[in-house]
Amino acid sequence: MQSAAAPVVGNMDLLGVVLRKLPLPDLLACAGVAKQWERTVREVHAHPQFWRRKFRWELQGIAELRSMAAGAGYGQPGATTKAKVYSPSFEVATFPWRLLAFTAGNQADHLSIYLDASDATEAPSGWFRGAKFSLTVVNQTEPALSCMRETEHTFDGREVDWGFREFIPLEEVYDANRGFLVNDKIVVEVDVTVCRPSGLPAPKGIKTHEPPIEEISGMA
Repeated sequence: MQSAAAPVVGNMDLLGVVLRKLPLPDLLACAGVAKQWERTVREVHAHPQFWRRKFRWELQGIAELRSMAAGAGYGQPGATTKAKVYSPSFEVATFPWRLLAFTAGNQADHLSIYLDASDATEAPSGWFRGAKFSLTVVNQTEPALSCMRETEHTFDGREVDWGFREFIPLEEVYDANRGFLVNDKIVVEVDVTVCRPSGLPAPKGIKTHEPPIEEISGMA
């Protein structure tokens, strides 16, 4: 059976293991700390901002990345992945995430962009967590013409990233008159809300603003 990954700040089981190993005097001294810890966890989880974050990635050196896949031809397995690049890691609800882009397309003639669970190789067996998110390729000259797409996914050990293989045609991205590529730079933004996967009940005895995926209506 799979078990949902829990934010580190709310891992009361780990705190219990630590406390059980302490001698009685130290345990009594820690009792107040433990109560404060629990109150803090509940307060933090009660804020919707805990579950959501926006991240902006300025992807530099596009010409060099594209040249790495030059002559490969679209649809050639393993060729366009030479232009595969990850963003720095960022956290939402204590979980680490990052963006993944194929600047020459992921075996497609489109810019390919994904959200990636960057701790997937270190996560415990059976982990999973849900998220709803939007991805935007920013038009740097006319922001109103930016390209934005929304999706949702339950990330797990089999599907550690999720997004769009055909996000925007490469000919549009690299057209100097379109405004997506400026000074050899593309800007990608993501708005992530970590959610309980659909059908997973809320933890007993804990009130939280963490919404199930189907209850999230937008990314305003």
